[in-house]
Amino acid sequence: GEGRCLFERVLLWPHRFSCGVPPERLAEDLAAVAIGERLRSADPVPDDRAEVVRRFVELGRRRAELVGGFAFDHLSFG
Repeated sequence: GEGRCLFERVLLWPHRFSCGVPPERLAEDLAAVAIGERLRSADPVPDDRAEVVRRFVELGRRRAELVGGFAFDHLSFG
């Protein structure tokens, strides 16, 4: 429905080994796979848009804790 979207959040923890893929790219790929799996289901349950916006705003406030800063400043929810 209108005002709904699919959103996945991926958290990664370092374990002192490298898989040859930068962590931010791995997180994006894992989130894309998770969204793809939701779309493949018979009836994907969309997230409330207002909740997604709230999560991004909250994450943006924690930018100092993020490696490389907040990568989503370019997003607009207007």
